[in-house]
Amino acid sequence: MFPFVSRRAAGGAAALLLLGAMFLSTTGVALAQPPVGWSMTITALPTGVTPGADAGYLVSITNVGPSNIAKLFLVNNHDKKGDPTYVNDNPDQFGRPGACTPANQQLLCSFGPLNVGQTVDVIVGFKTSGTGSFNPDLEANTSGAAFTDPNRSHGDALIDPNFKGTSLITDKNFAGRFNITQGGIVSNFAKLTGQNKQNTAVGGLPIGTGATVLDGPTAQATCVDDATKNIVCSELSGEWSIVHAGSGSFSQPIQIQIQFANTTPKWFLHLLDNGTQQRIDQCAGNVAPTDLGQLPCFTWDGKDTATIYTLYNGPFRG
Repeated sequence: MFPFVSRRAAGGAAALLLLGAMFLSTTGVALAQPPVGWSMTITALPTGVTPGADAGYLVSITNVGPSNIAKLFLVNNHDKKGDPTYVNDNPDQFGRPGACTPANQQLLCSFGPLNVGQTVDVIVGFKTSGTGSFNPDLEANTSGAAFTDPNRSHGDALIDPNFKGTSLITDKNFAGRFNITQGGIVSNFAKLTGQNKQNTAVGGLPIGTGATVLDGPTAQATCVDDATKNIVCSELSGEWSIVHAGSGSFSQPIQIQIQFANTTPKWFLHLLDNGTQQRIDQCAGNVAPTDLGQLPCFTWDGKDTATIYTLYNGPFRG
């Protein structure tokens, strides 16, 4: 597969400067130039996952100058035993995909040159292992060598020292993972009991996005009565279902599925990321919407499960 690679202008001062050893002159001939400055940041997608699930990472590497980097590579520490499972396959803004090989617990991406002021972005996924936390130890370097320079003593390798990895969360009310298939689903569905009164799932997720769901006593949010929106908090009897997915908004609807042990919701309260309260009523004819103008709404299966159709994540309560 090929990575999503965008070379874009660097914005602002870099938070981290390290030395790099490979440079290009303006004529393209390798010369002994002053040390190059570069930075690397890693963002977890999402920050926590269910143990054994895929974890995703957005890796951004910026050349802040003064010299161009002749060849840039990204590798992982295969000793972490986290199999690479996904690399975003979109080309960069120039239509040039960087060659990436996720196989045999080893990731090797080759991006070619990275000129001053440019940033390369790539999204990768790994199957997690272990407990507590998982970190594949992603390293940028200029040699293409395996992860073999933990001290970065030669200035030709770079890590994000601030990145601590992905939390592996065993709470039965929680589910989280990075989606490596189109239309992915993240679900904590289990047998409903007196202690497990509610299950939550989010589906219809785009490939390459992370998502988490949480319900139960630790899922907390606040409802405020609002007569202008016909929001009466005392009418809500279910638990909160908190959904975090992707960047928080989507161009096509996602589905929030909530299963209740002893509740039949009349409507749902949704808290948007900007703090706005939104009332969600049943879809016309109790039929899934076919037009974006019908969103948001929910359908009821007549037994115990509601499906909410929306473009946004956040806390939901019925």
